[in-house]
Amino acid sequence: MDVVLSRKEFYRAGWEALVWVLSLFRPSYRRMTDDDILFGNNSNVFVVDERSAAASEAAGSFIMTCWHRKPIIEGDEIVDEWGERMVRWDEITVDVDRQTIIVFDYAQEAARLREELRAARSKRIAAAKAAARQALEDWESEPREQVLRFVLDASRDDDDLPRYQAWELLNDRLRSTGYGLDGEYPNLLTATRIVLVIESARAGKPVGFGYKSFAELGHHLIHRHPELLLAFGHELRRLERKRRCIATIERGS
Repeated sequence: MDVVLSRKEFYRAGWEALVWVLSLFRPSYRRMTDDDILFGNNSNVFVVDERSAAASEAAGSFIMTCWHRKPIIEGDEIVDEWGERMVRWDEITVDVDRQTIIVFDYAQEAARLREELRAARSKRIAAAKAAARQALEDWESEPREQVLRFVLDASRDDDDLPRYQAWELLNDRLRSTGYGLDGEYPNLLTATRIVLVIESARAGKPVGFGYKSFAELGHHLIHRHPELLLAFGHELRRLERKRRCIATIERGS
């Protein structure tokens, strides 16, 4: 290796390129000297033998055999395979500053494949995170939707005791997602008001409060249930944005 490097520096100083030419090269059986030349020349190595000499004479042009490593993707990693072909001198790329004489740019292709793998990994990670978020949202939304159905379908059970027991079990599920009512006896009436506020915002008119306008409902919440007013406002704003988006899409189509 010290000979290879010293000769490279010698020719670089004279602004000339050093070409190492072998008489034989076998990828499966390489001497250390072969590897010194191969890896020091961007994984390209040149051979002049009887076959390339005959090709040169037939073509009337200097031809060598180029062996080079070629990176490929297998699964989630980069591995190398070997490429071999005869090349004319005018097909060779000479870089005097780097002292490389190559046919195939191994370093550039390896860098491209690493970026491709990185992008693929990032895409898989993003997809996995999105799937996890969606699964969490689905898991969280299921008990919330059950609460909505439970409150709105108040006539499904005329016996108050089983209904309150069912509500406590449902609230426990909701609390496991961080949204339930605290306390040993969660007030079903509180949950009912919350659901009716949500349904009023969804319907665009008061639901379950006995009022005809949002103004009346707003005054009722201010004076009787101010803790629900902010949530009501956020729900109205959220749904209004949703309606505007739908309206924009419908106008566009």
